[in-house]
Amino acid sequence: DNVFFGLSSDTVFSAPNAYRVFYSFPIADAVTAQLKTNLPIASRPDSIFLKVYGNGGGHTLKVLFTDKNGEQFYIISPTIVNWNGSWQNVGFKMVNAKPVTSGTLDYPITLNEIQVLLGKNNPIGNKSIGTLFIDDINVHYPNRTVAPQVLFDFNASGITGWLQPYGVGSGQTVGITTLSKLEYSTEHPYEGSGCGKWTFIDNAALSTNWNIRVSRTTSAELADMLRGSYIGAWVWADGKLGITMRTVIRGGATGLCQGPAFPVNHIGWKLIGVRLDENQFTTYITSGKIVDTGNKFNGFHVEANNADVNGKTVILFVDKMVTSALTVPSGFLDFGAIWDSIGNQVKISWGVNSEISINRYAIERSSDGSSFAEVGSVTAKGNTDTTARYSFYDNIGNLASSKYRIRQITNDGGQETTPIINFNLTNVPGEYFSPLSFDLQQNFPNPFNPITTIQFQIASPAHTQLKVYDILGREISTILNQDITAGVHKINWDSSKVASGIYFYRLTSGTFTDTKKMIVAK
Repeated sequence: DNVFFGLSSDTVFSAPNAYRVFYSFPIADAVTAQLKTNLPIASRPDSIFLKVYGNGGGHTLKVLFTDKNGEQFYIISPTIVNWNGSWQNVGFKMVNAKPVTSGTLDYPITLNEIQVLLGKNNPIGNKSIGTLFIDDINVHYPNRTVAPQVLFDFNASGITGWLQPYGVGSGQTVGITTLSKLEYSTEHPYEGSGCGKWTFIDNAALSTNWNIRVSRTTSAELADMLRGSYIGAWVWADGKLGITMRTVIRGGATGLCQGPAFPVNHIGWKLIGVRLDENQFTTYITSGKIVDTGNKFNGFHVEANNADVNGKTVILFVDKMVTSALTVPSGFLDFGAIWDSIGNQVKISWGVNSEISINRYAIERSSDGSSFAEVGSVTAKGNTDTTARYSFYDNIGNLASSKYRIRQITNDGGQETTPIINFNLTNVPGEYFSPLSFDLQQNFPNPFNPITTIQFQIASPAHTQLKVYDILGREISTILNQDITAGVHKINWDSSKVASGIYFYRLTSGTFTDTKKMIVAK
């Protein structure tokens, strides 16, 4: 009497193989087949599913798994395998998880074992004999939208509650001059009309590394956050600044602690954030640590090597500090689709300007724009402070048109979904791309003589102007002044008629305006 395991050699299940369980035992015995595994499951699923090809045997399935803290739990499915000759799903709801000994379930989990209490339906004589097959372990995640709480909005509150760089205390502004400052600015608003602008001026007389505390007053520290909450801020930069930023938290009554260092080397707005996990935070100035309740946002810790900032002035803009029980998705730069004539399939592409604890991207397709089905998934890089780009190829078969959207899913289940993009195979432009935001890129080459290329993207059709100004603010040239469609656009500018020097080009489209510097070198 035995139970045998192995990949199926049966013709019908050989491509691909299913997991085959053959059993033969006396019906007086109780026999459990145990399939060991070590399968990490990301994020916070609400259900686990096993696909089972039944033989009418009346089997009961059970899964065992460990949580984040190493405590073991199990779930017994209420679905009995009484069906015969077909594949059906056996489900395990996470709300039914029970501890093997004790403990409270804390995600993420790792699947350790699948148990099959073998049934005794349809015995042959005094024995239970049969074969069943198991295939496809699937998990289901709930649609968890993120509505973060805004901790501070410069657009609404100005610089209220913030200390000037030289107002934080002795030894906490190393490497910069007393002319360094914080001010309210309308130069690069994230949302609304203004944001906070920090100007750090290197003290060229010193050769010390920067060690700067950007702080709120103690009485104006923000929020009472729980352990495990997420906190982030939108930061604008114009390229590699040579600095890093850390989030500073006052952990209840324990003092200050700081999160990991994030290099500030991006262009435009980017969400920089961290989860309040004691394993990611270290003490700062005082012996603080993340606690269960009462964690408050105190500010930032800015650092730089002297070699990277010697003699320089570094400017960055900050707006909208947010917190959430879930990691806030970092969102999308653009999203679009083109026809791949070689593979006869749709190539779906998208970009993000950063990732913070992102797990994957789910690609969804619909024929009517209301009912979407997931057609594929792409694993995210997870954490990156630079632009990341992804692609997915969808074989649409005989469909002449379809609608797509993408869900960005964080490691704890937070989600953000793109708007819907329509794809029509009967009228495919050469390059069809749907940007989700306005953006003005740095011209290339720069410096240049005499021609440079300026690239920008428009989120919606609008009257658009692109003009060039000299250093005194006088208009030198109008490159573009017309209605244009949404998309990514490139345009050349010829500087043959102007002298060498510094110039500025400004893009205005609808309510969006942005300006960048370029250099003509003859």
